[in-house]
Amino acid sequence: MEKNKVASVILAGGGAKRMGYPKPLLMWKGKPILVHLVEASREAKLCPILIISGAYHQDIQQVIREFPVELIYNPNWEKGQSTSVAAAIAALPTETEAAIFLLADQPFIPVKLLTMLSDTFKHTHAAVIAPYVGKQRGNPLLFSREVFPQLTQLTGDQGGRALLGKYQITQVVWDDERILFDVDTPEDYQRLLLME
Repeated sequence: MEKNKVASVILAGGGAKRMGYPKPLLMWKGKPILVHLVEASREAKLCPILIISGAYHQDIQQVIREFPVELIYNPNWEKGQSTSVAAAIAALPTETEAAIFLLADQPFIPVKLLTMLSDTFKHTHAAVIAPYVGKQRGNPLLFSREVFPQLTQLTGDQGGRALLGKYQITQVVWDDERILFDVDTPEDYQRLLLME
């Protein structure tokens, strides 16, 4: 059986200033959002699954200790998302050909979408693959190994989006606009709870 060379990287290092509570650990449908993302990554056969933590490292550690994931503490988390991206790239095994970067405050990322991104990479070996709802680009983004060196050069609170102008983006068409939804504030969380 071919080993899946596409990794899952869940960025969960932020301080959640606007929320006032660790966003990855917000309960939704009976379990933390982070656990939903881990389970979706496992079901999509992404491997390895890396979780990059920061402000809430110990809380996250408690929640995911039963899962076969690698938890990586980013000591520079206060310097922004770019430092978590760099920590992830440094931790990925050499055989990893691509990584899908998930944000730990986006609950509506289904297995099918992760599988589509992974399969699209296997067929195209594209540098960057992104889901599109109509003309709007969503998350998560897949980056191939050729982009990894540029990802480690990012600074401040920017993720891989900062590189998108430099590469042709291979689009995956997706029709559920909920993948555009993220939980930034208590009001967003209330909206999430009302959605289900």
